Amino acid sequence: MKTKTNKFIKNICKTAAVMGIGLVMAVSAMQTTFASADTFAGGIISRNAPQRRGAIGLTITGQLPRAATGNRDLDEMLNNRFTAQFNAFVDEHMGRAATITFAKDVIVSDDFVSVIIDMAAISATTTNARATTVINTETMEIINISDYNLNALPLINGNLHNLISASPRLFVTNFTAIDNYHPFYFDGDLLVIPFASGEFSLADRGIFTKTFTRTNIRNEIVESDLFTVLGEEQYGTIMVRIAPVADLFGFEYTWDADVHAHTLTKGDFVVMLAVGENTHGLELAPMIINGSVHVPLSFFREVLGIVTTVLSDDEILMTMYQ
Repeated sequence: MKTKTNKFIKNICKTAAVMGIGLVMAVSAMQTTFASADTFAGGIISRNAPQRRGAIGLTITGQLPRAATGNRDLDEMLNNRFTAQFNAFVDEHMGRAATITFAKDVIVSDDFVSVIIDMAAISATTTNARATTVINTETMEIINISDYNLNALPLINGNLHNLISASPRLFVTNFTAIDNYHPFYFDGDLLVIPFASGEFSLADRGIFTKTFTRTNIRNEIVESDLFTVLGEEQYGTIMVRIAPVADLFGFEYTWDADVHAHTLTKGDFVVMLAVGENTHGLELAPMIINGSVHVPLSFFREVLGIVTTVLSDDEILMTMYQ
């Protein structure tokens, strides 16, 4: 059984691109190469925010990024993106008197360069937002959340769901989840998800951020020797061998003879399951296959909070935030 480490799993992302999973914006290979992400970041320079024709009543000031890295295709893509982010914020405030300010920041984290545009409109109601662009300087690609990690989006939304459940008045009433195009950026060891002031209900109308420590995003590949696909009469359910897979994520798996139940323990978290008893409301109950206890793949998502993606007939990617 092979195990792959967490952090940025490059091989998985390459596999995903072949399978059509994720939305990578690829650029053609150019003659320009960069010794490091820092070198590339040096090509993201500043330009003054332009006055836009027709923006009556708006005073526009500040600095926007401009890409001048020497990679013509990527520079054109980046500059079009920066201009679109600028225009979208200006358009949002058309028809009202406001002072709009822009400020740029560039952060280097490993092979990633995050370009951040902080945007504020000061009027009767102050609006703050953050537009971001993340470039993988190893592949020269603009990436989104799922390009970084196939399971990152459901993992983040699961965490946000728990946050909303604990503080239901934090976000506006129609907020449910973020999509793959939501802003994000890397700041050192953190994956940062910013929310504009109109997306949440705090009295402070600044920018709310939710952060994840990247080293706590644990990825494991479960190979076909640890799971079985049942027939159509059993819904084609993928049944996973519970003991070795739970062990990958730090769960202790034991047989409790006193209550005839199998127990998963991790700190204060305890889950019990019994063969033939569907106590967790899944599509099938745990069962013995080839002498080992197996549970439906959905058990990991619904009970243990582990996000799963079937990569192929032979591999399943599992991700847990520790």
